[in-house]
Amino acid sequence: MAEINRVTLFGKLNQPTYKAVEGATVFCKLRGNPYVELEHFLAQLLQSQDSDWHRVIKHTQLDMSALAKDLTAALDRLPRGATSISGIAENIADAIERGWVYGTLLYGDSVVRSGYMLVGMLKTKNLRNALVAISRQFEKLKVDDLSDRLVIPIARIIEKRPDGEVLLDKAFMPTCMDVAVPSFTFETIPGLSYAIDLSQPARFDPEGRLVNPKAQRIVGLTRNGQRLDPDERLLLVTNNHRASRAASAPGDRKPVVVLADGALTQTVLANYIRREGVVGAPPQRNWHFLPMPGTSVRVTSGVGAEAHLPDIAAFRPLPLGSDEDGFQHYRLHL
Repeated sequence: MAEINRVTLFGKLNQPTYKAVEGATVFCKLRGNPYVELEHFLAQLLQSQDSDWHRVIKHTQLDMSALAKDLTAALDRLPRGATSISGIAENIADAIERGWVYGTLLYGDSVVRSGYMLVGMLKTKNLRNALVAISRQFEKLKVDDLSDRLVIPIARIIEKRPDGEVLLDKAFMPTCMDVAVPSFTFETIPGLSYAIDLSQPARFDPEGRLVNPKAQRIVGLTRNGQRLDPDERLLLVTNNHRASRAASAPGDRKPVVVLADGALTQTVLANYIRREGVVGAPPQRNWHFLPMPGTSVRVTSGVGAEAHLPDIAAFRPLPLGSDEDGFQHYRLHL
């Protein structure tokens, strides 16, 4: 039986609620808890005075100080000492799913707001019990009253989408790679460095045809720290596989083969190692994305990606779960 994967589910969250999940992940890691729990998520929602939850609690006159005290006690009961996050608790995913159901079918919205999640949780026995286990203040919420009279009027005012804000659906969190373009490898040429400006449109289409002459994604091209002149000629020593790929590169300026001596790659490498005696460390990554504050993308990787997340800490990677094929999905902040 087909299952709803978490990548799709979390992609339905609106921006404030997604930020709460993101904040919960950071909070969980700082506290050394093994799983991102409902308690972490609630702490983020209640911390924001503009969230649906905060406004609902204020308007229903729940005891905020008692709720905060209960939440702190619940957080302190969670196991600690973990050095990494193992995953996100099922009840968070279940709450998002119920929010999706109620938001779509009851309120006709295309995204999941935290207010929809609250209604869905209060209407679902095990999720309501999870809330009450954190604080008995939630027992005071009457779900029918809440859904009909409070959540939507309050939410429409408080979490109103600002002009230009793109929601956390497929448009907000696109995949980093265009599947229509054939796969490729970023070349690592010693001494050559450059940046990629993702705010620019693609210069060429998947067939290699020039479609945006003014677009330029490759910027800051340097060799050994010195900026390259656009008309400068370079001699690249490579194998025939790379050379043949270069010959089919997009655009009209094709590389010219200066010398092809027929030597086998393994022979060249063996002679190099024999002459040098040692082989140096692989070159450092020679390219990077230009920063784009407020922008994020979804990337797909293998099961071993988690071990390398510290290497890309600058992108604040957020695990989104795995798909039906077992690939891991992450959100990266540019």
